[in-house]
Amino acid sequence: MSGVAVYAILLALPDPRLAAHLAAWEKATQGVTNVRAVFELTRIDAVLKKERKFTGAFLHLRPRSTRLRLQSTANPADYDAYICDGERKYLYNGLAKTITELPVPDRPRADVPPVELPPDAPEWARRFLTLLSAAYTPESNVALYLLTGPPAGELGKRYSASLVKEDANYVYLDLRPRTEVDRLLVTRVRVAVYGPNAPAPHHPYTPAQVHLTKPNGDTELWTFTEVKHNLPDIDPAKFKFENVPGYTLQRALPAAGKKP
Repeated sequence: MSGVAVYAILLALPDPRLAAHLAAWEKATQGVTNVRAVFELTRIDAVLKKERKFTGAFLHLRPRSTRLRLQSTANPADYDAYICDGERKYLYNGLAKTITELPVPDRPRADVPPVELPPDAPEWARRFLTLLSAAYTPESNVALYLLTGPPAGELGKRYSASLVKEDANYVYLDLRPRTEVDRLLVTRVRVAVYGPNAPAPHHPYTPAQVHLTKPNGDTELWTFTEVKHNLPDIDPAKFKFENVPGYTLQRALPAAGKKP
């Protein structure tokens, strides 16, 4: 059975064009072992209508090694950084001068909170740590998940998709989360990916823009300005922990079944 037919059955798609695009997207990313991207990010607070802009760089080595740096355009000292070597996650906060170490859960996605808290911990604390540890992981951050290429068959399981339009350069999709975990992170995703005939240096079915709407109404617009695949010098050594002089290292409790 062809990839198009599988997607059509899985998603019950009335539009065969969408099934064809999703199958081609999956095929285009099957051979990708690493991704490097430069991006711009705009965050808008739903209540205060305050806009914050960031620039950043992202590096990912399959299956789970990741580096990311996100820096405010208004204040260079205001930045977040993230390193995951496949065993531990390290979250860097420039303003607080802290490094928070978190274990990586045994499961690829955080279907349960990735860190354990005392039994009497409030629910908000559990949700905060879940969202904090998921903020920059390709498994949980939708923009980065789409950038690294969804695993075979997974996109349709996690999101219901509709084709908004297509033109000579882009394919525009609207995604809605299916699972409870994903609905905790976003309510709607609008993505523009380069079309199947994208000219070099762009890669077909690589996201150009991803617009996220969160459950509280806040929005994020990720614009990827430079994306490269399968760079020859990307190895696990690039994802090792880096200490920063003057920063405080704090450790979260280990996930269930993990030793500290």
